[in-house]
Amino acid sequence: MLAPDSARKVFLYHTYFIPVDVAVSAVCRAFTGVWIETDMVTPNNPHPAYGQELKSTADALLEVPISERERLMRAWDEATSSPGHFAQPYTLGRVTQRLLSAISAVLGYKVVAKKQIARRGYIRHINIRHGVNGVAVAGQIPITREMFALIPHILEHFDSVAKGHPTRGGIGVLIRKQYSDGTAVVVDMVQAGKNLEIRSYRIDK
Repeated sequence: MLAPDSARKVFLYHTYFIPVDVAVSAVCRAFTGVWIETDMVTPNNPHPAYGQELKSTADALLEVPISERERLMRAWDEATSSPGHFAQPYTLGRVTQRLLSAISAVLGYKVVAKKQIARRGYIRHINIRHGVNGVAVAGQIPITREMFALIPHILEHFDSVAKGHPTRGGIGVLIRKQYSDGTAVVVDMVQAGKNLEIRSYRIDK
């Protein structure tokens, strides 16, 4: 009888045993360019964008259209300067089919979302915890209005997706993008049949 740990493995080639979850992730990477994270991958050890020269966050920000950057920086200023609990949420960027496919693979069911949104309360949460004077900003690049405007680049060029914890209103997912000066992590909540809603965002050095 196989040991519990051995039961998680499959014989793939000659005498090499590869964990099933790693094999599945590798196949997904080959066909989609996306690593599907599992329990084998920790937040401190995400898969990098193999074979790619990493951009800095500053260089990546320049790839976000000027009009989009300015719109998101205004959203940051508004959200961090006034409560506006019942204000309409901000749209942070388009949801690509690549991102939806990766999230669907992680959660095990098809996710349909039209847009990525953020509510003022969660933008203020990001500022309080991960902003310039954030309580959890140690070891991180502070989230400023400029770094907030980097989110569309993260969503479009992400490296990996991992399943997070259930949250009020949906299931959480962690979307990561590695840059030369840090690893951005967007924590999203998947609303059933509606949108992806940001709950947190940080950039680890």
